[in-house]
Amino acid sequence: MQLSYRLEVIAVKYAVIYIENEMSGIRRYLALNKNDSDYRTAMEERLKSLKYEYKELKSWLESVGE
Repeated sequence: MQLSYRLEVIAVKYAVIYIENEMSGIRRYLALNKNDSDYRTAMEERLKSLKYEYKELKSWLESVGE
């Protein structure tokens, strides 16, 4: 399904907000749980992935003037 340009911009803005909230939750978890576990390692990797996605989406929004 092809979204209209305006809906695509809105969807990306909501994705950015979601990613910001997700990163915030992961950062809180990492700050509170200093023990080294597989789950912590997975959360650190998830945070790296989200940072990359966030940067890409923000860059796209800037390129379209939003």
